[in-house]
Amino acid sequence: MHWIRFCFAALLAVFAQLLVPSAAHAKWLKAETRHFIIYSEGSEKELRAAAIRLERFDALLKLKLGFEDKPHQPKLPIYFLERRSDVAALTKGWLPNAAGFFSTRAEGSYAVANREKAANQFDLGSDGTLMHEYGHFFMFRNAAFPYPTWYVEGFAEFVSTTTIDDAGNWTMGKPANHRAYSLLKMERLPIEKLLFGRYQGLTKNETSVFYGRSWLLTHMLLTRPEHNKKLGIYFGGIAAGKDQRQAAIEALGDLAELDKTLDRYQREKLTFISSRSPLNTDTTLTVVPLDAMTDGLIPLRLKRLSASDIADLPARLEQLAARFPAEAEPLYELAMTYRGLAAKASPEVRSALDTKAEAAVDRALALNPKHVRANVIKADYVMRRLRLAGETSPEKWSAARAYLLTANQAASDDPMVLVAWYDSFGRQRREPSQTARDGLARAFELVPEQPDIRARYAYDLAAQNRFDEAIKLAETLAFNPHSGAQGERLLERIKAMRDRKAPKPEE
Repeated sequence: MHWIRFCFAALLAVFAQLLVPSAAHAKWLKAETRHFIIYSEGSEKELRAAAIRLERFDALLKLKLGFEDKPHQPKLPIYFLERRSDVAALTKGWLPNAAGFFSTRAEGSYAVANREKAANQFDLGSDGTLMHEYGHFFMFRNAAFPYPTWYVEGFAEFVSTTTIDDAGNWTMGKPANHRAYSLLKMERLPIEKLLFGRYQGLTKNETSVFYGRSWLLTHMLLTRPEHNKKLGIYFGGIAAGKDQRQAAIEALGDLAELDKTLDRYQREKLTFISSRSPLNTDTTLTVVPLDAMTDGLIPLRLKRLSASDIADLPARLEQLAARFPAEAEPLYELAMTYRGLAAKASPEVRSALDTKAEAAVDRALALNPKHVRANVIKADYVMRRLRLAGETSPEKWSAARAYLLTANQAASDDPMVLVAWYDSFGRQRREPSQTARDGLARAFELVPEQPDIRARYAYDLAAQNRFDEAIKLAETLAFNPHSGAQGERLLERIKAMRDRKAPKPEE
């Protein structure tokens, strides 16, 4: 490997229009590798190359950061859309102009990217967008302690400029040219606000500068040996439970001087690493075309998972179910669509939508009684009725849990099933069994990036008076810029439980 220097200060912020992409292929392809399941309407050659780059990128991150593969964790689904505008159309209600995103929810994590190439050197491009989002996923899945907010985004920006060619040669730490304008032309963010400010309180311009400045600080601390030692001390302090400010000052020194050092670093030639030794990783993969039903279902599922406006989906899913009357999956998607609509509806409308959702679940189970997620949703509706009726009969609650037992027999390591089993005890107003607690711990082990599972597990640890562990889990959410408000509330409640020495969390 050899070192290359680049003068960042010479960049000018001139942005061009997006290139016009070629027409999309009509048929979805599915690639599966060791860590990913990738869906794309592009060419098979393009899909294979992207899948191999992702596997090598995962291997590179683990190599450089010292992480090992965790066995049996779910593979990350990734959806490649043709254009940036296709991604933005999905997210316009909650994330305008997105070129890609990573999402995690009860049904699992997934990422969405586009296949457009970078328009110019100031454009992050599709690969960079996906690497940024995978950087978040990688951090949240592997984090052993709560990284500070600036580093969460700085790390994702740092790895987003990684390049890996077809032979496996790679570079890491190249300039974030797409942040040039915010760094060179916009008013810089004070170091106190960068390190300790509340992300949710930043203005639009401050947010842009926050990303650029976080990348610059991350780059300096990761690539310069004298600063890298300080980063290790900083993280060691956080891992030991020190306050963020205390850990920063003890490791990084006077913050005003750090600010000046960062200004000087911006004007210097940046160092990044390039290797001609191909990454040693398993790049075995399969690529298959999807069957006709799944091919039609993929865009509908993706819209249901990602878009804020899904009012048109029930009719489209009913049409798909009519085309494939022996398939349960369109009916499961129909049920989940009605549940999504019910969650946003008024109380008067919600009941009718839930009735439609349960009817769709019943239709799915009639076709496939062992459908894992349909059994989970059916159990949810049965338990809702028991809870609302104040039912205490053990036999009726056991009958409701029978759906979850069926789901568990079909998929013993499905986090959604494990969490539903744990939740069933609270809904019955019972202390969770040890098996349920073990199941929740296993669900967290499988998908630690999932905020709701992390929150449940933190509460359960607090209920067992394991407050130090619970607070560390909550802090990881509180310092995540994309779930900070939820994490802050969680952290406050767990600390209040600790202060009261309460044996149980509030329901």
